[in-house]
Amino acid sequence: PQECPRVAFCQDTFLVVWHDLRNGADYDVLAARVSANGKLIDATPIKVAVGPHNQVLPDVAADAEGFLVVWQAYNADDRCFHGFAARVGLDGKIGAPTDIGLSPCLRVAWDGKHFLASCSGAGQLGTGMVRRLATDGRPLAKEKATQMTTRVEAYSLSAVPGKGWVYVTRLCP
Repeated sequence: PQECPRVAFCQDTFLVVWHDLRNGADYDVLAARVSANGKLIDATPIKVAVGPHNQVLPDVAADAEGFLVVWQAYNADDRCFHGFAARVGLDGKIGAPTDIGLSPCLRVAWDGKHFLASCSGAGQLGTGMVRRLATDGRPLAKEKATQMTTRVEAYSLSAVPGKGWVYVTRLCP
């Protein structure tokens, strides 16, 4: 299965990310670059986050220089998912992953100066967390609580450069 695709655009290149079970044991986060005219650039997927245990639910945003991918991963020694971020350049090279301290169901957006990562609040209605990130994915500030009207992954995050952020969620009964 190849699930949960997300896409961002930068300098005539799309980056598509998804989680994938092609190894038959655990999900990995993979990516592929696609040209503006729809031609696949990467015949073999880029391995953004692979290894033992699950790496799932990626999201991606672009700034003027490339992409930032976020995802959640469960490690054997942990009892819960951790949120991670890694830079993917326009050349397809991957930067070192950074633990961003947010999970689950991450989203990421670019406001023209910083990335903002958000999570859904572990399925609790009305809660969520946000954190500003540097262009390489390093956290720039402590996470902050935010109001949400949804559970799990039923929301979207976007930004207006210089103006702020917007969440789009569904109402839960």
